[in-house]
Amino acid sequence: NTIGAYKRIVDGTSDIGLLAKPSQEQLDYAASKGVELKMVPIGYEAFVFLVNTNNPIESLTTDEVRGIYTGKYNNWKEFCNFNREILPIQRASNSGSQTTFLNFMKDDKDNTISKSLNRFGSPIGYSFRFYVEEVIRNGKVKAIGLNGVQPTKENIINKTYPIVSTIYAVYSSKNTNPNTTKVIDWIKSGLGQTIIDECGYVKL
Repeated sequence: NTIGAYKRIVDGTSDIGLLAKPSQEQLDYAASKGVELKMVPIGYEAFVFLVNTNNPIESLTTDEVRGIYTGKYNNWKEFCNFNREILPIQRASNSGSQTTFLNFMKDDKDNTISKSLNRFGSPIGYSFRFYVEEVIRNGKVKAIGLNGVQPTKENIINKTYPIVSTIYAVYSSKNTNPNTTKVIDWIKSGLGQTIIDECGYVKL
């Protein structure tokens, strides 16, 4: 996971991580060890919001999502024909998706709320498209659109989907393995980028 991966890179027990941007805490940890994190873009990804497939909502605006996470909206009936309490769920601190979420919330990040699942309602959560579609493949959840645009590879490429994140190959400035940069150069090559694309990410 992102939290463990950044620690292993800084501590020198892993050579490369394929990761989203680090949190400020992860940057501070690297600095405390005298490490500069080298970050090389290798592809693109969509940050998506997830609901249960029984929820009829298909798209929200980015402002509506921020309103859900600050408590402005509390019931799905404010957006669609679904009278259920909204349960906004957050991820663990310093996870890649949580860092991206807080960047998305901007000035509202200090006002976000997170509700327990131990109550009646219908949740909304978030993750990266690749993790949802290629890793988990859970048919009980769906990614919704933002501003009327669905998080497809085509909409990542044409930049119409509002939250596109860069995926990086990350390594430590203290890394002495001569193969580290060779592997990263290969990931950026034509064949490497084809594999990035075939795996489900969007190539550079």
